[in-house]
This record gives sequence, C-alpha cells and structure tokens, in this order.
Amino acid sequence: MLSNEDSRQLELELNGSWAITHRWHGMRIAQRKRLAARPEFANCLDIVRSSDRNWAAMVQADIQKLKTDGIGLNPGFFVTGDDLITGQLTPGPRFKGILDEVRDAQLEGRVRSKEEAMELARRLSVKT
Repeated sequence: MLSNEDSRQLELELNGSWAITHRWHGMRIAQRKRLAARPEFANCLDIVRSSDRNWAAMVQADIQKLKTDGIGLNPGFFVTGDDLITGQLTPGPRFKGILDEVRDAQLEGRVRSKEEAMELARRLSVKT
C-alpha cells in the first residue's frame, strides 16, 4: 500500500505522462515549459519512454529547443503579487489569473521585461 504522499506523487507522474503522450503538440509553449519545469517531469518522460521511445525522444528534442530559446524553461518571475500591489492593482480573486497570464506571456516571449509585464498586468486588470 502506498502512503498518501507516494499516491499523490504517482498521480502527478501518471497525469504528466498522459499530458506528454496525448496533449504535447496541442499545448501552448508556456504550458509545455510549465510541465517540463515540474520536479516530476523526468519521471513522467521515463514512463512515456517505456512505451514509446520515439515520442519521448521527440519530446526531449523539443525540450532542448525550449531550454535554448533565449528565455529558458523556468526563468525568474518578472512580477509577483507584491509587484502588482505596489503597482496600484487591487488584490482580489482575479490576481492569480493575471499573474498566470503574465507568466505565460513571459514564457512565450511576448513580454521581455518587468516593465512590459507590469503593463500587461495593468491591461488585464482593466478587463475584469
């Protein structure tokens, strides 16, 4: 019998390997980077490799491209919740969504600086 933590870890790895196998090409760049940056990703890819070596090799090659795109898989965050508050945005239920959208823009290269990230956050905060 698995412990709760082991069960949770196995579930993360199986879900991750499923995403690699069934959704990888349909994922946006930010989604692929987020998945590849997760601590359990290597185990997920090992699971995929056990059933389809070619697919795993293709995913590994894609990851290498993502790592060397000038942004990287998991660069430091341009903005945090504290930055949004300092920038006069009002905390609320939409904060996480704004931070996630800004992070995706960063991972995809649509914003290249903290200033651009804050400007995007301001625009997104007005939409709500």
